[in-house]
Amino acid sequence: MKNQDKINVTLNLSSKNITDDSNIFKELISSYPNVINLNLSDNQLTLIPDELLLLTNLKFLDIQGNPFNNVTIIILIYIYSLIK
Repeated sequence: MKNQDKINVTLNLSSKNITDDSNIFKELISSYPNVINLNLSDNQLTLIPDELLLLTNLKFLDIQGNPFNNVTIIILIYIYSLIK
């Protein structure tokens, strides 16, 4: 096991003007696969990036303040109801 594999990471990417087509998510997966806390609040996301599903250690995700579309909001409400 590499040293990086043992590190739990918290990333604050709030207010960085991140959009849905940003390459930052691919970089995030390769650079910080063990991120446990991710703050993506107050960006320009309208969808939940698929790459976030690869963050298997993710325990906290802050996505407030993004202009999500209605379908994304409905899906988030449904997911929340499942884990509640």
